[in-house]
Amino acid sequence: MSENEFMNIYVHPILKKALWRFSGISYEPRPIQASAYCGNASYSDGIAYTTGEKSYEISVTEGSRPYVIDYAKETSNYIQNARAVKDMINFTVISEVKLKRAPPLQIRVFMVQCIGLSLRFYFMDYLGAYRLFEIEKCEIPTDFTEVNSFPSFFKAIITWALMVGEADKRFQMVDNRSTRYSYAHNLRLLSNLNTNKPRPVNSKIIKEEPSE
Repeated sequence: MSENEFMNIYVHPILKKALWRFSGISYEPRPIQASAYCGNASYSDGIAYTTGEKSYEISVTEGSRPYVIDYAKETSNYIQNARAVKDMINFTVISEVKLKRAPPLQIRVFMVQCIGLSLRFYFMDYLGAYRLFEIEKCEIPTDFTEVNSFPSFFKAIITWALMVGEADKRFQMVDNRSTRYSYAHNLRLLSNLNTNKPRPVNSKIIKEEPSE
């Protein structure tokens, strides 16, 4: 079974339904280049979006082939996901400041990593430094002989979906606007958060295999 086939059968449908059912958030279950990725070739296997007047990426998903655990790809996907959510924070903050809107005091974006039959959920926020936390992890049940793993499977996915929804609500609650002085000041501070710079090839850490 190929990576795309596995993700489309076992992963994307449950993530999409959970987000819509518990948070009312849209999820695109296909390889897509997000607006935060402009200027480089990084694609995500799936992306979820905020529900406001201007949509931003709030969760990113990266998968791999089932039954074959490639530890090189596991590390590579983790690094790619971490860079992606960092870009998403930067892109959201810069976009809001340019619109003369104050971003939330605490922005959270999320990442989902699928390695073999394991699902791992994380979130990143920014409070003076980028911080990455693990939310939950679970095994994907593939048939009813694995019924004992269903509770932890659904608990992990629902917890992630509810946290994404809470992060989206915080974002929608921000209705104050920056003054002209703070707008210019914020732009100057954020000028180094350029999300359009291509990411360097991480050849010193890992050599990526060509995707299928």
